[in-house]
Amino acid sequence: MSRRGLLVASLCVSAAALSGCASAKKAAPVEAIEYGELAERYNERTQLLGVLRGRGVVNFRWHDAKGIEHWEQGNLDIQIAQPSRVVFRVHKLGETYLWVGCDEERYWMIDLLRDEETVAYVGRHDALTDEKARQIGLLVPPRELITLMGVRSLPMAGEAHEEAPEVMTTEEGWRVVLPALHGAQWVYEIDAIDARPTAIELVGADEETAVKATLSDYLAIHLTGNAALTHLAMQVDIAYPAAGATMRIDMDSVNDRAPKDSAFDFERLIEILRPKQVIDLDAVEVGVQE
Repeated sequence: MSRRGLLVASLCVSAAALSGCASAKKAAPVEAIEYGELAERYNERTQLLGVLRGRGVVNFRWHDAKGIEHWEQGNLDIQIAQPSRVVFRVHKLGETYLWVGCDEERYWMIDLLRDEETVAYVGRHDALTDEKARQIGLLVPPRELITLMGVRSLPMAGEAHEEAPEVMTTEEGWRVVLPALHGAQWVYEIDAIDARPTAIELVGADEETAVKATLSDYLAIHLTGNAALTHLAMQVDIAYPAAGATMRIDMDSVNDRAPKDSAFDFERLIEILRPKQVIDLDAVEVGVQE
């Protein structure tokens, strides 16, 4: 074929390709949805996640007072018994380095990273303040991990709100804002196809992001003794902008075997893990440790 023939052929192919692109259908816009319907769709998945056990890896990144970045990785065991029981255990080679947990009334963090200064902090949920959390390096209340991992159900209309929240449409789904404690708000980004959260953000009363989780890599979980299956985000990236810190959770396996009650027994954990010091954050002045 002559050079002119090649040029004409190329132009024809290019024109056809451009014509095809121009005629390609645009993605259908996301349809509006009422909050009640959205909550029902969202909770079809979460209502099957009442109890969970999982194993994986967790990566922490943070900056110290001098601005130097640090990185730490460990194996992770997670146990959840909704609505308020959580175990978040970080370990290496079978040795526990960090145990964060809570029950219906109290939260705790047992820090075993410091050989000579191992310490356990404990306090009541209703007395936990941002100042106390910053003091001990607790970036998020333990029971809110249930929310940030996309496991907690949305409240049904009328349960926690006088009026149903407004649901806004986005390019890929919906955004809904729900009230949290102390004037804060939970902001959910929910995929329109499967009604699964892609991001969950806690925005403070100052309108600044306190913590944001990005959820991805959803996998099916086969439930014990149940023909149904549900899905869980196996990767959760959590950012804490004010602290300049991030935490990435990569789950390897998850099942719905009920956790043992002893996993949420703080006094028993103290006997087993034997930290050098136990500090009741509700009994001491913040910033003063005896």
